Amino acid sequence: MNPGFSPDGKYLAFLANRGPESKTQLWVMRVSGGEAESVTKSKSGVEQFVWSPDSKRIAFIERDPATEQEEKMKKRSVIGR
Repeated sequence: MNPGFSPDGKYLAFLANRGPESKTQLWVMRVSGGEAESVTKSKSGVEQFVWSPDSKRIAFIERDPATEQEEKMKKRSVIGR
């Protein structure tokens, strides 16, 4: 999802649900080949990212994790159905 090349053209970053993580993570791989590597361990999932102009950093947005109260309400609504 949402692939994006680094400004220097050496890397490709993308969002995916891969491996043991059940949430969307940010992955990066070299354009020259090799395996993609996860660069985030977000518990709530990554939504967007953008490369820095020098290709050395990536800024990303992740969802706020649910509060305890939100989790309780969520469980109650599932049980009440």
